[in-house]
Amino acid sequence: MYITEASKNPIKVDRVSCSCCGKKQNPLESFSEYKINKNHFYICGKCGDLLYAIKGAKKENNKDAELELKANVEKRMKKGGNKDFQTWYNKTF
Repeated sequence: MYITEASKNPIKVDRVSCSCCGKKQNPLESFSEYKINKNHFYICGKCGDLLYAIKGAKKENNKDAELELKANVEKRMKKGGNKDFQTWYNKTF
């Protein structure tokens, strides 16, 4: 993907994909970047919301909500998640 400035010089913009679900970043979409140990993870908005919701459910000791949210994340990971992210997720949650 290229973005063109007024001077007509093309600028190459790298598109990243979500480490959880594999979704490709759209031109004006922002992904969260996390550096955990030696790994860089990029997380789309939907996956990030799910991960924060799991954290909140754990704090509130809401096991039903936590299990439902984990099932949603695991379903999204089957779409093409990064193996390093899956390893981190399994250790963390």
